[in-house]
Amino acid sequence: MSQSINTKTADQTLNDYLDTVYLQSHSASSVKTYRTAIVGTKSGFRLFLQEKYNCDEVQLAYRVENQEPELDIIARFFLLINS
Repeated sequence: MSQSINTKTADQTLNDYLDTVYLQSHSASSVKTYRTAIVGTKSGFRLFLQEKYNCDEVQLAYRVENQEPELDIIARFFLLINS
């Protein structure tokens, strides 16, 4: 991960990611779906990270880069509780 991502907020990083989703899909519906999955107030990934790990997705990326938690375990747990 580059140093510049550490200086971005979670919202800036999300907007950059959603821009990429739109460039690849050309679908506003895809962007809306991804945004809801990440920032949804009932079961969004950001809420899950805050409640379970006290971090946002940018902080999680930093922690994974530094080999703190295992990303696949966090992702599997999130998918399991939201299935």
